[in-house]
Amino acid sequence: MDGRRIPSRSRSADLPAIGNAGLGADPGARLHLTVIFTTPKGTEAALKKGASLARGLGANLQLLVPEVVPHRLPIDRPPVALEHTREVSLALTSEFAAGGHDVVIEVCLCRDAQDCLVRSVSPRSLILVGGRDSWWSTPERKMTRSLRALGHEVIFVEQRESCHA
Repeated sequence: MDGRRIPSRSRSADLPAIGNAGLGADPGARLHLTVIFTTPKGTEAALKKGASLARGLGANLQLLVPEVVPHRLPIDRPPVALEHTREVSLALTSEFAAGGHDVVIEVCLCRDAQDCLVRSVSPRSLILVGGRDSWWSTPERKMTRSLRALGHEVIFVEQRESCHA
């Protein structure tokens, strides 16, 4: 298997750990907003925007963390310890969990981040990507364009320098 999902939660709740009810999903299903982990500052900005949208839409919030494992390593042995990845993710989402938002954290071990995103989010999902806005094309902007080309509804959230992680 080329990728593996390792679900984790910032709070214990009865939310589904995997799956994403996109815009074209069953009308009775609850909407899921997916925030893609980019950088700590970008992710924090996207989580803040996502929490606000989730509150207004009555939606679930998911943080998807694509953890790229180089080919020279076994897929279950990422270069960054999974415990560290979980700790960083929990630190980023703790503010939202304390505010009453349930945030499902999903770490996806993969060889290619784009492939992870294609496999992990349902068609026509609502996705938030945070990052720097620049005259130059940034990795976050490229990801946003790529996800839109795949048919997803993507909101780019510009990070503020005052964000901290």
